Amino acid sequence: MKILYLITGMFNSAGMERTVANKANYFSERGHDVTIITTDQCKQEYFYYISPMVTKVDLDIDFSKEDDRDIITRTLVFYKKNKLFKKRLKEYLCLHKQDVVVSLMFKSVDFLYKIKDGSIKIIEHHFSRDIYIQQSEALQWGLLKKIIYKVREYFIIHNLARYACFVVLTHEDAVEWRKCLKNVIVMPNSIEYHKELLAPLQNKIVVSIGRLDYQKGYDLFLPIWKAVVSEHPEWKLSIYGNGVMRDALFDKIEELDLISSVSIYDSVTDVNSVLMEGGIYVLPSRYEGLPMVMLESMSVGLPVIAFKCKCGPLDIIEDGKDGYLIECFDSQSFIEKLNYLMDYEEVRISMGIECKRKMANYSHDVICKRWEQLYRDLINKSYIYE
Repeated sequence: MKILYLITGMFNSAGMERTVANKANYFSERGHDVTIITTDQCKQEYFYYISPMVTKVDLDIDFSKEDDRDIITRTLVFYKKNKLFKKRLKEYLCLHKQDVVVSLMFKSVDFLYKIKDGSIKIIEHHFSRDIYIQQSEALQWGLLKKIIYKVREYFIIHNLARYACFVVLTHEDAVEWRKCLKNVIVMPNSIEYHKELLAPLQNKIVVSIGRLDYQKGYDLFLPIWKAVVSEHPEWKLSIYGNGVMRDALFDKIEELDLISSVSIYDSVTDVNSVLMEGGIYVLPSRYEGLPMVMLESMSVGLPVIAFKCKCGPLDIIEDGKDGYLIECFDSQSFIEKLNYLMDYEEVRISMGIECKRKMANYSHDVICKRWEQLYRDLINKSYIYE
């Protein structure tokens, strides 16, 4: 089977890029012909390892290049780049016939299904439906921009209905999309599951991995940590990630006098080695798709405390059994649950065992076999939608 993944770039350390890398490597090792097409890689190194059996193609569009000119000029530049994107992608697909094309780029929604190359077209979405509502709050969008988004959403939904399927990561998110679409399929992220890896949970370290930006909520968590560490001064917080809020978070750490208990490190590729050193994992995100690091932390037996944001934690965590779900954004409850887990190692261990058991269902082998069967069913026109 010839499978092609379309994504903006593979230079970031985020979960979407890791998912593409995992699937590309898995399917190529199983004998499939796999291609990754990017638009903005622009000679940068791939962050995650990609098998040499996978074909890598960059269309050299560079949508992400910053342009500080006026809005009219920026719009014209984007229009030209988007036109070039459509042209180059169509040429490639018509020349290199694929069986399945999976796009993780919403920029492609309005035209990809129109390309008559004989392939099955799938849109894979790694964000919850209300992410734009969350972003509008963060960016303080005006009324006009919100209206424009609503109009755009109408056309996006109209176009999404033209695809063989629209894949989302969680059942929680699927409920929202199925209000307007019939071709929605839930397919969670997969993880590298190692049966033998089980964190001892004796180290007094709270771990969190993610981009240092508004979405991930570390600005919300530092005051929580301030209250917790006053009760448990022997515990440390280790955050791994890069992002636009890095300097602001360092300033906040200094302001709250947390320099001795909080460390921020660069992004890592070997996530398991970091997680194995932890005792608890925290996810203070404002919104999510399905955070891979949450799955990975649970796969090594780390209990998780997370805000019950949309979407992801509610699909995975069974409150009180393998972690804790905190109402958004109840700092006091977060403090109480974190203090409780710090106090009782036996609770951490019992929750960790439940985490490990559950995550066997999210291994590459389990999830990628589901993807493989989906591709075959769509090609054979035998898939039955829920």
